[in-house]
Amino acid sequence: MSHLPANHQLRGLYRTLAFLIAIGFVVLGVIGYLSTKDQSVFSRQPQRVLGLTVNPAFAVLVLAVGVVVLGGVLIGHNVDVRLNIAVGTALLLIATVALALLRTESNVLGFSVINVNVFYVAGLLLITAGLYSSTTPAVRTPSVSRN
Repeated sequence: MSHLPANHQLRGLYRTLAFLIAIGFVVLGVIGYLSTKDQSVFSRQPQRVLGLTVNPAFAVLVLAVGVVVLGGVLIGHNVDVRLNIAVGTALLLIATVALALLRTESNVLGFSVINVNVFYVAGLLLITAGLYSSTTPAVRTPSVSRN
C-alpha cells in the first residue's frame, strides 16, 4: 500500500468520519435491539428504528460492526486503517447480498432498500477513511550546509 497517501492533511477528518459512523451504528444497534427484543431473532416483521427496518439479528450485526470500527478508531496506530478497509468492504458485500435477497424469504435480516443504501454509503465512507488516514513516523532529513 505504498502508493496510498500517508500523513494526509485531512486524516483527522477521515478518522472523525469513521468515528461518527461507528457511533451511529452502535446507537442504531442498541436502540434497535431494545425496541425489537420481544421479537424472534430473524423476525419477518421488522420494526422501523431511526428510519431503518430492524429485527434483533440486524440490530446485533449493526452493533457488532459499530463496536469493531469504534475499537479500531480508538486504538489508532494504523489498526483503524486496515479495519476500516476490511469492514467497509464487508458492508459493501453484505449490502449487495441483501439487495439480491430483498424480496425473498431468505431476507432474514429484514433489509429494506434504505438499509442497503445506508450500508453502501457507510461502506464506501469507511473504505475512504481507511485509505486516507494512515500515518507514518516523520522522517528527518539532514540539512546540507553550503559554504
